[in-house]
Amino acid sequence: MSYKFPYSNLHELNLDWILEQVKKFAGLIPSMETAQADVDEAISSAQTATTTADEAIDLAHQATTNAQSAITTANEAITTAEQAIEIAEQATGGALPSDTPPLMDGTASAGQLATYSRSDHVHPTDTSRASQADITTLQTSVAQANTNAQTAITTANEALETAEEAIEIAEQASGGAIPSDTPPLMNGTASAGQLATYSRSDHVHPSDTSKLSLDGTQANVNPISNLNDFITGLAIFDPAGNITNLPNNNTWWLIVSSGNGINTATQIAYPLSASYTPMTRTMSGGSWSSWKTIQSNEKGSITLSSSWSGSNPYYQTVTISGATITANSKIDLQPTETQLNTLINAGVTALGINNNNGTLTAYALGATPSTMTIQCTVTEVTA
Repeated sequence: MSYKFPYSNLHELNLDWILEQVKKFAGLIPSMETAQADVDEAISSAQTATTTADEAIDLAHQATTNAQSAITTANEAITTAEQAIEIAEQATGGALPSDTPPLMDGTASAGQLATYSRSDHVHPTDTSRASQADITTLQTSVAQANTNAQTAITTANEALETAEEAIEIAEQASGGAIPSDTPPLMNGTASAGQLATYSRSDHVHPSDTSKLSLDGTQANVNPISNLNDFITGLAIFDPAGNITNLPNNNTWWLIVSSGNGINTATQIAYPLSASYTPMTRTMSGGSWSSWKTIQSNEKGSITLSSSWSGSNPYYQTVTISGATITANSKIDLQPTETQLNTLINAGVTALGINNNNGTLTAYALGATPSTMTIQCTVTEVTA
């Protein structure tokens, strides 16, 4: 049944319609309440969003401020760096750092390169100075030298005791004999003698007048004109006598020759002048070899001064005393034990003499020796 409004009379049907409309509106009230809640929630969310947006805007402003501050700080750092570079360039004169390893210590020098050394550079180890291993070796050598010295002292003491015993035995054997004041006899026929006296240890026999003298007296001079034919004998040869095949014609020669008289012989030529050295040659199969220098040793001494030149090796010109040298002389140093210890303690690792055509130069390695006089041996080494 449907109702239509309005009715012309206040029939109960109009009331029913009103009630029906009231019910409809009553049914809409919950929906309106829900809508109001939704509106309130939307307003709250909008307010929250507005607050968040405001905070975001504030953070953005703060970030902008921080960024501007960071830019300002960076610009200041760049300015400072540029100033530091300018100062460094002024300090180095615009020079660049060197990438070449620095040099070993040596002779002081300001250098010539325009580059400069970095502050963390490292110089190589100075190999011209003694390392710990060298010092250890030196200490070992000194200890061995001391041991050798003690051994030598012990040996010398034993020799002294032996000599004292020999003297005592000799005194006992002499039966209390007295020394002779009579000059000893010249060499001759061997004889034990008959006198009860004994010869003093510094006695000197007279020259043997039965032998050839070096001054030519009693000498067989120039017995032959060609030395190749002098097979056996002893004679003096004068170069003025036109003698062929002498070692040279610059001095008199004492020639000793021994052979079998057929095709084998040996000749030794002794010069009668200190400017020359003994020579020798041999004959084999009837043919003579060339003259050769006889190697001989002379003892002398060399004095080292405190004046040295150069640097490792150090050197100085020296002269020799007590011996004659030639361009062919070889000089061997013979330092004493004390001198060896002095050289080792001074840091000298090597010491030698070089002969350059008769000019002697001393060379030292490690350090310069102190002033000292060292015994040496001179040997002629050429043929």
